[in-house]
Amino acid sequence: MGICLAVVVLSPGGFRWLPRRSTIRWWNCRLCRILRLRVQVSGRPVIGTALLVANHISWLDVIALLAVIQVR
Repeated sequence: MGICLAVVVLSPGGFRWLPRRSTIRWWNCRLCRILRLRVQVSGRPVIGTALLVANHISWLDVIALLAVIQVR
């Protein structure tokens, strides 16, 4: 399955129907589902520029953050 997904993503025209920001969020949402991560968001979204720092030494934090925030 991973090879099939890589072919679609890396092929010319693959995911071009989605803006890059949406693709990043889409991909990380799918990874959360595959890894069975439950992401819970509390509080208000940040308006303007912000720096987010994960509190743990884990790659899962990055996946969870990119699944719920808009990136530039």
